[in-house]
Amino acid sequence: MELDGAGLEREVEEKVQHVLKGVSETLEKYVKERNLSIVEAKELLESLEPSFKIITKKWGLLILYTLLLMGPSSFSKLHEVTGVNKRSLSTRLKELEKGGFIKRTVRTEPPISTHYTLTQTGRDTALLMIPLIYYVSKKMPLHEF
Repeated sequence: MELDGAGLEREVEEKVQHVLKGVSETLEKYVKERNLSIVEAKELLESLEPSFKIITKKWGLLILYTLLLMGPSSFSKLHEVTGVNKRSLSTRLKELEKGGFIKRTVRTEPPISTHYTLTQTGRDTALLMIPLIYYVSKKMPLHEF
């Protein structure tokens, strides 16, 4: 069965609401059971900081989504699709590889080429960010900041 635009949007909205409810209930239960102190809350947030940094860096999600939608891609294909300048793209790819989000494979037989693929962590991260991005896009004003 093929969904029309309105049907797809409705289904996504239902799934987003389901995720929000589940996360909210889990967080409330955790906070209530643990009775977190300010120090514990600060430590917990600080432990998440490296993840925040890598995901929120400029072009990071764009690269992840490009690989999610297009599959394994060469550097030049990523450059062409994303429009990210080569130096920034190279830097971000190295960081995403170091963080375990993508895998870099060099093919040594002619023609020599480098391809990038999502790891399971990268794929899961991109998929988990979809509800957040969808939610924010529905709630934010239509003008750019």
